[in-house]
Amino acid sequence: MKVFLSFFFALILLSSSVWAQPVTIDDLYINTPSGETDRFAQIEGDDDVISYYSGLSDRNGDGTIDRFDLRVGDSFRDYGNFVATELRTLWGIQVDDKNMNTDWELTLVWENLAGTITEITTDSIKGEYTSGTFYLYIDYSPDADDGVSGSPFEYYDGTNVQMDTDSGFNDGFLVLQGTIIGGQAEAPLHTIIGNPARTASLLAQITYVDTNYIASDSFDLGQLVTLNMLLGIASESAEADALHWIDGNIANNYGWTDKIAQYGEGDATLKIQAVPEPGTVLLVGSGLFLTSYLARRKLGRK
Repeated sequence: MKVFLSFFFALILLSSSVWAQPVTIDDLYINTPSGETDRFAQIEGDDDVISYYSGLSDRNGDGTIDRFDLRVGDSFRDYGNFVATELRTLWGIQVDDKNMNTDWELTLVWENLAGTITEITTDSIKGEYTSGTFYLYIDYSPDADDGVSGSPFEYYDGTNVQMDTDSGFNDGFLVLQGTIIGGQAEAPLHTIIGNPARTASLLAQITYVDTNYIASDSFDLGQLVTLNMLLGIASESAEADALHWIDGNIANNYGWTDKIAQYGEGDATLKIQAVPEPGTVLLVGSGLFLTSYLARRKLGRK
């Protein structure tokens, strides 16, 4: 499954009370064992994602706990990982990646992206993120393995809920880390073929960058920390097969008494924009910050 990650470090700097135009950094490069990669702005790759909804009970009285027992105020947590397969320019042209996934690999991990449900419609669940972390790693000994192909962490194999064996995503050199401080999420209650399966917008504060491994010709990425920058991560896709639910009798058979889950793979474009902390309200309100995560699960894969 391919995921496109587009790194746009759009810096919006304060000039008195006037906001300057954003500066898009499209000349990122990575230091690999074979030298610097060509300059890029996007990363293509594969990812897995799962969301847990916990603290539930049989509110609709049908004898099971399922997605229809969810209510406003319930909590959820997202987990996921990503491994890059190609580097691309802003216009989508593939560039020299210096033997990526042979001599080195690039992985992204997100953990405990916690949030609360804010709205439930007949078709979807909407929520707000409140906390969580993400990590970007470069490994000179490629070993990322998503275990059961196309299955993140826990999944339903048609008979039982199984535990996946994802490994090798959080080793190597940590090159970028951030803390989630806000954002929005939306997930479907029903699978609708061809429609976006899941969207999420994240607002994060960068807490660590190692410019020995990832850098830019035009901007010192270390300033993302020293200038107390905020980071927006985005991804999008025009197609979706499904995100699968572990709920109802499936969850009961697995022994879950108060939680359900939704899992899948993703086709996405991740866009990163950064602004100084005082610009948070303006950033979100003006639409300069746009993030979405759409995950796609291939049917029939185990």
